[in-house]
Amino acid sequence: MSVLPRVGVHCCYYKRKEAIPVLDHADAKRSGLTNSDNVHWDHSVDNAGYYFHGASSCAEALDLMCQKHKDVTGKKVRVDNNVLFEHVLCLSEKHYSKLEKLNGKDKVKLATIKRLKQYAMAVKSELGVEVLGLDLHLDEGRYGPWKIIGLYAMCMLMFNL
Repeated sequence: MSVLPRVGVHCCYYKRKEAIPVLDHADAKRSGLTNSDNVHWDHSVDNAGYYFHGASSCAEALDLMCQKHKDVTGKKVRVDNNVLFEHVLCLSEKHYSKLEKLNGKDKVKLATIKRLKQYAMAVKSELGVEVLGLDLHLDEGRYGPWKIIGLYAMCMLMFNL
């Protein structure tokens, strides 16, 4: 099954204070405080996440990496350091929906997460960042004339060493 041939990418860095709402919004479980207008809550159950370092969220993984930094260097991460590197992949709704119809929702979601983990490891290798986790969002979009126009995206969040 071919997954992710049509993808757009958007990247940003954040200092710790600015990272908190980003981490909250990115959480696939949607259990935080962020209440975005483009989230369609009835579809949030379709979201999925995968987290590294034994964490249950990217926010927890960031805390673990900041503690690890302190343990290794003997110093806290500097306040002016861009600790979070967000890498948002916007997936083609048309292509993703077509794959779901051909292969089933669960199979496509698992294959997408598998490919995204491979992509995350390639980014880690290339840029020297520590991947915190992946959050696949299938609940975002806007209202069109007759239906919800989905914005399928994956947030890959990394600790900027």
